[in-house]
Amino acid sequence: MADGEEFSTSALYRDNPEWADVKPIYPTKEEEGAVRIAVSEQCEYCFCLVSNNLNIGIRDAFAYFRAVLASGEMSSRVFLLTEDCIQLNPANYTLWQFRRELLKKLEVDLSKELKYLDDIIMQTPKNYQVWHHRRCVVEWIGASVAENELTFTAQVIEDESKNYHAWQYRYKNHIY
Repeated sequence: MADGEEFSTSALYRDNPEWADVKPIYPTKEEEGAVRIAVSEQCEYCFCLVSNNLNIGIRDAFAYFRAVLASGEMSSRVFLLTEDCIQLNPANYTLWQFRRELLKKLEVDLSKELKYLDDIIMQTPKNYQVWHHRRCVVEWIGASVAENELTFTAQVIEDESKNYHAWQYRYKNHIY
């Protein structure tokens, strides 16, 4: 999260005046056909309780993510949008890839990103996408965080000794 900024304050991006200039791109029926998420027809904007106690609309947040992805917007508000979307679907690879681009473009403090990733990994410790993202961030930072990474992975492995992703992360980053 950027300095001094918090999660969005509106449950729906479409109701947030800060996002009035963005035309959301909702998936078509054809796009949803093969992998439609099972929700009732009345629930066009399904809600999920995220860690900051806000109800964020899944379809709404990802429609705005699709829009900024298509437009190429790279801003602080988009960075915050990625946080909401990650809470809703931390296994979305495109989301993590775009977040890496934002980290570089916005020159975000990578040590803060690692702390953010600590929380996400503790919520979803067997998520390949978040481990890959962490590996990229650590590569950018360099060897100065090796000891911290050893401690962090030890904690994750202690919680679940058969966490393949934590072991692979250690191996690929030569953290022993």
